Parts: sequence; structure tokens; C-alpha cells
Amino acid sequence: MSKTTPQARNVVCTGGSAGARLECALANRGGFAASEAKVKAGRRAAGPWKGGKMSIEPKLPIGYYVYTISVSDVVRYIGKGKGLRLYAHMKEVRRRLTRDYKLENIGSLLQRNLTIAALSRENIIEQVLIDNLTEKAAYKLEHDQLREYVLVGKREQLWNVIPGNIYTPQEMQAFIERLQRNTNSRDRWTRYFSGRTLATLTSQQINTPLSEEPSLLVTEGIRRQRGI
Repeated sequence: MSKTTPQARNVVCTGGSAGARLECALANRGGFAASEAKVKAGRRAAGPWKGGKMSIEPKLPIGYYVYTISVSDVVRYIGKGKGLRLYAHMKEVRRRLTRDYKLENIGSLLQRNLTIAALSRENIIEQVLIDNLTEKAAYKLEHDQLREYVLVGKREQLWNVIPGNIYTPQEMQAFIERLQRNTNSRDRWTRYFSGRTLATLTSQQINTPLSEEPSLLVTEGIRRQRGI
């Protein structure tokens, strides 16, 4: 089986306030709308992977950080981590390529698709968006980035497992319509839980700001609506 040597490189914004670092990260990315173009235009050689190791020592980000993995100039994964976390995904792929395996047995969507990309000799780049964050700040920024992609219709572009509380207005409307249909179901439990969820949704829309996250009951329902 053919092996590959995908390239990996990162861009780190350090120093200054958290706001300054975020501005640096956004400038590096060229803004959300141009993030894929940024990957094309802003590369600096960090050397290929050779024999399971990088040809040069990677620069370690400071503290917690948010990063992306791009495949052939398209952002495919948004993650957060600490230390060498951003390199762990391709490290697992390289280990897999040294032994017998079956693609259909790879449970993780990210790992399965990265393995296919590596076998196809596609260019794979890990890039730090912003580092020197607290764990809480990194979690929020990762969540916000995922939300941006979903809201502009790029859910299917990402190989992440998208949190259930991230959804488009269209997905919410489809969920509500399904609940309304289920209130006429012959099954009393279906009627009961659909009615309860509808009541929860109505209460939240009236009494809570739109920025607050919906209840677990609602987010789990939307996940099932999408077939996740």
C-alpha cells in the first residue's frame, strides 16, 4: 500500500493582549470568508513528514490554542488543544499506514477522511489560529468558529462532530415542524415528549435571550432530527 508524506505547518500569534492575538489570528486567516484562501496564500515551509517525524522541530504553541486542519486548501477540521495536540491526528494516521487496516473499520470520520487524504497524497496542513488562551477561552473560540461555518452552510465541509447546540434556523424550523406533526401521533409517548419539547422551545423563545443555549432536551432532539 502506498504511503504518503503530508506536509504540516503552523502559524502562531503570540504576545500582547488576548484581543491583539485574536486580531493577529484573524489577519492571518484573512477573515472567515477567506480562510481557505489564507491557507493557499500564507504558507511558510515547515518541511515534510519523514518516517513519522517532522524534518524540522515544530514550534510549540503557548498554553491552550485553537487550530485548523486543511486538506488541499480547504479547512476540514477546527479543534482546540494544548502542547502537540494539533499534530496528534496525523500522527495517528501515519501509525495506521504502517500496519494492516480497513477503512470501513475506522470509526472516526476525521481519521477515516484524513487517511483517505493521505493515501491520495493531498496536502495536509495544521495551522494554529491563536494560542496563549485559557482552556475556557479556547473552548469558546472553537465553538464560535464551528458555529460560523454551520451558519453559512458549511456543515458538510467539516469533519468535526458538530455540537448539538449548533444549528441553523432552517434546522430548528424543520425540528419544530416535526414536533408539531408528532403531537398527532398514535403513540402516546411520542405525543407526550413532542408536546413537552415544544413547550420548552416556546418558553425559551419568550423568556430567554437568543444568545443563550437551548436546553439539553431541545439540542438532543435537533441532533436526532439531523440523524446524528
